[in-house]
Amino acid sequence: MLILKRRQDFLRLKAGRRWSARAFVLQAAPQPTEDGATPDAAPPRFGFTVSDHAIASVAPDGRKKGGAAKRNRARRRLKEAVRLRGAHSARPGHDYVIVGRRDALNQDFSELLADMEMAFHKVHEASHASKRPGASSGDASAKRSPKGSGIHGRQ
Repeated sequence: MLILKRRQDFLRLKAGRRWSARAFVLQAAPQPTEDGATPDAAPPRFGFTVSDHAIASVAPDGRKKGGAAKRNRARRRLKEAVRLRGAHSARPGHDYVIVGRRDALNQDFSELLADMEMAFHKVHEASHASKRPGASSGDASAKRSPKGSGIHGRQ
């Protein structure tokens, strides 16, 4: 399994397709081509990110608990799920980022595996009308009225 490590790759994938599950968000995008190389021949690459904000809990005294130990455990569980389910579902010539959520710590591992397999299937589904699930097709900005145009708006 090839691992993404450069920030530039993570930022590029933010604009790609995504699928949200209870324990993670899967982001996907085709690998950039270099000098006419065919990206379909390249093996898939994976990146993992789990933020302290997503994992740590706050104790009654207001201090964060969990930090690095929980973050690393969540990352290890997600990596193992990708190794077992995602690696064979991933398409050659694509990059993937798995963004961990708090439920990555506690979700039953068999459910995590099922979610991982479903996410890889859904992120490549041809019937997606948009890049993000739940987003309506069409230009959302065209449907919104400009700020201050309502009866209570500023003039």
